[in-house]
Amino acid sequence: MSGIISNNERNGRVQPVKIVRKSHYFGSHEPLYGCFHTVSGEVQNNGVAVICPPLAIEYMNSHRSMRYLADYFALAGISVLRFDYSGTGDSSDLNENGERLSKWLKSITLAIDHAKTLSGSNNVSLIGFRMGATLAALASEKLDIDTLVLWAPYIKGKAFVREIKALQRVSSIENKSSESSFVEAAGMVYWEETVSALTAIDLLALETSANKTLVVSMDKRKSSTKLLDAWSEKNCFIEQFEWEGAADMLLLPSDAIIPHESIKKIASWVKQNSNISHCANTLNDNQYKVSELFSHDVGLFKLEPEFVSQVRETLVSYGNGNSKFAIYSEPIHAPSSPKPVLVFSNSGVNHRVGPSRLYVLLARELASIGFRVLRIDFPGIGESIVEDKSNENIEYVEGTSEEIVSAIRKSIPDYASQEYILAGLCSGAYASFLGAIEITQLKIIECVMINPLVFYWEHGVEMQRGDTRSFRDWNWYQTAVRRPESWRKLVTGNIDFTVLFGAIKDRGRIVFHKKTKKAPDGISLREVDIITPDLEESLIKISTKNVFMTFILADSDPGFDILMTSAGSVVKKLEKNGLLDIFIIKDADHSFSRHQPRVDAIVKIIGHLSKRYND
Repeated sequence: MSGIISNNERNGRVQPVKIVRKSHYFGSHEPLYGCFHTVSGEVQNNGVAVICPPLAIEYMNSHRSMRYLADYFALAGISVLRFDYSGTGDSSDLNENGERLSKWLKSITLAIDHAKTLSGSNNVSLIGFRMGATLAALASEKLDIDTLVLWAPYIKGKAFVREIKALQRVSSIENKSSESSFVEAAGMVYWEETVSALTAIDLLALETSANKTLVVSMDKRKSSTKLLDAWSEKNCFIEQFEWEGAADMLLLPSDAIIPHESIKKIASWVKQNSNISHCANTLNDNQYKVSELFSHDVGLFKLEPEFVSQVRETLVSYGNGNSKFAIYSEPIHAPSSPKPVLVFSNSGVNHRVGPSRLYVLLARELASIGFRVLRIDFPGIGESIVEDKSNENIEYVEGTSEEIVSAIRKSIPDYASQEYILAGLCSGAYASFLGAIEITQLKIIECVMINPLVFYWEHGVEMQRGDTRSFRDWNWYQTAVRRPESWRKLVTGNIDFTVLFGAIKDRGRIVFHKKTKKAPDGISLREVDIITPDLEESLIKISTKNVFMTFILADSDPGFDILMTSAGSVVKKLEKNGLLDIFIIKDADHSFSRHQPRVDAIVKIIGHLSKRYND
């Protein structure tokens, strides 16, 4: 896929410069996902860069920034490989119990070797962000690295472990497993062996092989020069700068800000300090694998052994200039009877891996038992590029049904004869709900909605407006009153009474509107339109199209309350008539960030679909 990013001057004329991004898998045994960035038709420097991303939620939040980082390097004349470590993102393997640090370091080695093959250069720059910077530093001890960039690294692994344990303690969902053999935070599990390996990390004692090193401090914190001082004493060439932007990249994906100036400075530093010379780019499409087999162990989810099989995944680029992107998972052995194709829409502005890698795990588990699964990046999200950057990173976009149909037509060879299940979390649930209503040219037979927050949207409406927030607040206080610590906060004055009374008031407003279809005095009817003004009608319309509806709802999320308050009588009727199912996942939050509830949700979804569409 490509997109016009900048311009250059050639023969006295300003011509467009295109960034070419090649998504593919590499590695024969446990393939890793990678995306290689170059400039079309340009003379590249005789060097290549590899970007080591952070972990868990920091990986999700900074994903778009890492894509921009790769683009800027390509514009500077240095081709770049972005990749996902083993057991993360779109790469193969599960983040299963055991020591994962060695797997991540092996992934870096594989990525470097692959980048050398793609570029034809042995001159490698290694760039890491947060824990990715720490991993890059560790890798540089044994690998031949030209320039090393450490952006906001953890100098000692103990600091990272303290941070994830602190995040675990402040989780909104209580961790009831006091004897767990792992630490979990921000959607990722760190098993005992991994925690021990991470704790032992000390970059101050490390002997890097890099010719030159750049450290970029974490902004809005007091800068430490310990690494600078320690490596300078070892006669390493190392510089440190306080360029801002790291904190902005770590905001939630919908709020994250690209630190363009700092990224440009990093690319410029690498170009100036690398031992590179100009040469012609000789890349060709035969160097990329866009389809790969995954030998996938499904033991984590306790499926029967006979279901274990290989899964083939194909990366699909389509649309104008191949600017849109999706991943298609399928079993290599056709099931004895045809099964429907599942189509997952983006959750918020998270790319197609889904929060806490939920979509990847579901897609591969379902493909292993005979389903085909398509994971889409809507325009402006993940690898689907839009030229108008104002249309990038938007959670609820217009034309989602058309985008779903377009992705299906381009990805599924026999699309017209297939049956489809639309699925997604949060805004992905809304896109599936809307698709079940609007799509008529394909046979939609089911809609799986995971933690939906809205069933109605119009362009320009802020999704975190009062109605959605009211359901969230009310749901939180309903749960909180059953907790002793919440009552202690109440009697000691540590509760925000403004929010509490506001939630009670909003609840009365919503119930009044639902029963009377009128607005309270002094409030316009538009202000009290709840999650959808006609959800009952919409659910009936979907059911008359013979589309089954399945709701997967976290018990701490307001989804069930939204559904029953807005259309309770119709929901009960459809349940009774076998046209709708609701599954409640205990101890789960909105994005299933904790391990056991996430496994429970996956098992529930797989069990439900297996039962409905068994051979």
